[in-house]
Amino acid sequence: IPEVPLSLVKSTKNAAGVSVNDVLLAAFSGAVKRYLDAVEETPTDRTERRIRALMPVAFPRKKQTGERQWSAGVGNNWSFASIPLFVGDDLSRSERLKRTNEATTKLKNSPAVPIQKVFQDVLYNILPLSITRNVCADLMGGHTVCISNVPGPQIPLAVAGKEVVAVEVIYPNV
Repeated sequence: IPEVPLSLVKSTKNAAGVSVNDVLLAAFSGAVKRYLDAVEETPTDRTERRIRALMPVAFPRKKQTGERQWSAGVGNNWSFASIPLFVGDDLSRSERLKRTNEATTKLKNSPAVPIQKVFQDVLYNILPLSITRNVCADLMGGHTVCISNVPGPQIPLAVAGKEVVAVEVIYPNV
């Protein structure tokens, strides 16, 4: 996976009036489209099969005080959102970015992510394990990729005395 300077992503974001996530999702969609073109998969194949991404969405944390203050920084407060990848049409880069932004804006203004969060936080703990396993398998199986631009640490980290400069996590959806 080639490295792309964050400054380029941000300048694209600013010029188009969209988010960093929109730029990353649109760029990834373009890469998937070029791959599908290279393997000569027809556009009909692309529209019949939904190509979607799971994307983590963060929720603000409540301010913690006292003894709970330390534990509040350890956990995460997030849920998944499902977003289409625009790979079936011959879109220009700017049109793909525009359609991606429209889809993410629609998602941000819908109740889908808060409802998913309720399921994750409440129902997951009371439903039988067999049901929650099936729901999780269906959720993951209905998506082509899980993509995130979660920022890394703001201070240098090292492993075995060597500075970590990048991390890429890639796994097949089987």
